Amino acid sequence: MGVRSGDPIRERGRRLKGLRLEMKISVRDVERYSRLIAALTGKEEYVFRKSSLSAVEKTGQRIPNINQLFSLAVIYKRNFFELLLIFGVDLDDITRLQLEIQLPQTTLVSPVLYDLNRTIKVPLKFDSEMDLKESALLSHLEQTWGEIPVGFLQALALQQHLYGLIGTDDLTLHPYIRPGSLVQIDSRDTKIQESGWETVYDRPIYFLQLRKGYGCGFCQLDNGRLSIIPFDTPRRPIKTLKHPDEVEVIGRVTGVAMSLVPFARRTSPKN
Repeated sequence: MGVRSGDPIRERGRRLKGLRLEMKISVRDVERYSRLIAALTGKEEYVFRKSSLSAVEKTGQRIPNINQLFSLAVIYKRNFFELLLIFGVDLDDITRLQLEIQLPQTTLVSPVLYDLNRTIKVPLKFDSEMDLKESALLSHLEQTWGEIPVGFLQALALQQHLYGLIGTDDLTLHPYIRPGSLVQIDSRDTKIQESGWETVYDRPIYFLQLRKGYGCGFCQLDNGRLSIIPFDTPRRPIKTLKHPDEVEVIGRVTGVAMSLVPFARRTSPKN
């Protein structure tokens, strides 16, 4: 029920009015029900006066505040996020934009699916003759695409992962993992593995909670002190902290999404 780019602002009001008419109630009824909501919750701000609603429906230029939209969601028996979409606000953009807006410090991100009733297309059947060992376009692999609700995927909980963003100023693993990369974290794997790999590229990487912010790197634990070891040790210093007082292991990095465009370190703003 999203608003297409190019729709006139007036369409917002018409769509909101359409929801009310589906319920077969008047603007006066909406105000009356919103006053009941206010009485039940003890929050007067939930009142949506008929004059205000009429103004929204007539032109679409006036945008209801968050409390008024809450009342409409209750009265119209609609998903709150559906009402936000009428006015061009898509909460599912939050995670996408969190990845677009890159910060200098390394951070955790929390992907959230707000509208679990939405569907996405997934390949349900693949061409059995395709060799998945070879590079290929994904669009050429499928035979049949089907739609399933995103809430179903979330409910499956096939794997429990956290996600972190490597800050644009965090060069600890550069150029192996570049600043600005998105990393997948297995929060169940918090024990530091200090041996067993053949090359540095096989060495486990861990995402860390520091006293101030987060970190990511190779790790070594010795006598209650955890060392964060960079990829390029000749050029980057090893950082050693007290464990667990100054640093906590959030989990092991199990995947990475990284741009292949050469990284140019940005200039940090002056304080």
